[in-house]
Amino acid sequence: MERFGVAPQQVLDEWNTVAHVIDYEGRPGRRPLTYDEVQALFDAADGLVDEIRKRGRKGSLAAHRDAVLLKTIYAFGLRRQEAWGLDLPDLRHNPKIKAFGRFGVLHVRWGQASRGSPPKRRTVLLVPEMDWLVPVLEHWLNEVRPLLSPAGHPALWVTERRSRLSLRRMDEAFCAARGAAGLDPGAGPALSASFLHHAPDRTRLPGAVRSRSGWTPLWIDHRHLHRSVAGVPQSPVDALAARTPSRPMGATMIKKMGIAWQLRLRMAERGLFQTSDLVPLLAERGVHLSREQVFRLVTQPPQRLSMDTLAALCDILTCTPNDLIHVEAVNAQVRKSGEAGGRPAPPAVRRSTIRRPDPAS
Repeated sequence: MERFGVAPQQVLDEWNTVAHVIDYEGRPGRRPLTYDEVQALFDAADGLVDEIRKRGRKGSLAAHRDAVLLKTIYAFGLRRQEAWGLDLPDLRHNPKIKAFGRFGVLHVRWGQASRGSPPKRRTVLLVPEMDWLVPVLEHWLNEVRPLLSPAGHPALWVTERRSRLSLRRMDEAFCAARGAAGLDPGAGPALSASFLHHAPDRTRLPGAVRSRSGWTPLWIDHRHLHRSVAGVPQSPVDALAARTPSRPMGATMIKKMGIAWQLRLRMAERGLFQTSDLVPLLAERGVHLSREQVFRLVTQPPQRLSMDTLAALCDILTCTPNDLIHVEAVNAQVRKSGEAGGRPAPPAVRRSTIRRPDPAS
């Protein structure tokens, strides 16, 4: 009063401020992805790697990196910037689940910051429902990442130029996989929270999984995690070992099972020469696939095929599953030296199947 002549008054009050009464205030067009859409996104990202290699073009290692990146973001529930800032030392062991090795705990150093504060740090635990990520990350670190010649760069996601992957490239990787999977662009124009959630009509995983991107109910300072194994749901070590078979050391011959996909041949026998001809025929039998999905179904052997789709194809073409799929064993020799030109053959992409909770639980 003595200095300004008036008493201080509150400028912002309830009548002139916006009340935030809901958790999500984004565009209503964005929706969560279903389990089928997440699986299709991963399959499409892996399929881009095989497609680039079949064409003999560059970029297969970068596409492989992008596929692993998307799976890691989904499994740990990371924001884009959090995944961007990951380094190799951020991968740590979880003493409660030793089967996960160095991938049991992820130390995030680039969390969302409060106004005027540096990025927050947090620790995310890999829950047993996401154990399918362990062999994927092992394959990336041991076989694929060294081919990019990262030298001493500490970043988990490196480029061919020995630099850290940019945020823009992460968005482009998500958009490329989304387009290849034939998903609705309304699911999010870029790598957004819609990728990290499941649709509300789907059964959710137990509460050990984060409820939204960048959040997790499991923190390193939860003391009960260090006192009792009940703090983290346990996954049997034997079951994990059974899902990640190891290749015998020093073996020069392996027995590889392959299939000959004869869908195009059966279609030609019925006078169907366009892949789009199958779209309405499948829809009549309750199988709704986009033109892009049908094209991939016809032109390349599917890694996974639902029984409904297989039954519909057999009914359309008046054939049996044996007429569409021919299984054969191929003995392939493992090359210990590089290919012609001194460059080693790029490792095959490791596909993943997400785990879905039991609706009855």
